Amino acid sequence: EFELLTNDLPDRVALANAVAAQWQAVGALVHVRAVSMTDLAQQHLIPREYDAALLQWQSSPTDPDPYPVWHSTQAVNGGQNYSGFVNRDADEAIEVARLLTDRGQRTELYHRFQDIFAEEVPAFLLYQGVYTLCVDQRVRNVQIAPMHDLSGRFASITDWAVATREVRLTDLNDQIHDT
Repeated sequence: EFELLTNDLPDRVALANAVAAQWQAVGALVHVRAVSMTDLAQQHLIPREYDAALLQWQSSPTDPDPYPVWHSTQAVNGGQNYSGFVNRDADEAIEVARLLTDRGQRTELYHRFQDIFAEEVPAFLLYQGVYTLCVDQRVRNVQIAPMHDLSGRFASITDWAVATREVRLTDLNDQIHDT
């Protein structure tokens, strides 16, 4: 039996209840408690006062550096390693990767970290959002870059244009009755 904390956003509460139902299906009694994000952070996460917590974490799509959330130096009060994960091999992979500019070498070290994470399981990672976006073929200049959140789909909206056709100035003048 344990308490599962989450923030009070409706979608997060719904997810916490779904997770609780799955735990209950295998015999664990889970009590979902939703609090404001401020209370979750200040009263529970930072002082490490909770049984379990459902959180959202998004890394940068350009640099998925796990240091802020999984390095052992972040496992103390003030850091974001709320699970208290401490593993010297994982720390080393993260530390070395941060020093490299070669993406291939960094990727290899991040994979090493992920292997250690998968073996140790300091947290259950529930899902990674995948967005499928459709754009009408008449719209030109649409560029969808990697997104931190769904609002990123509009990053280049000022460049978007609907397919156009050439119109003579005299035709426009006729439409507005201008001579």
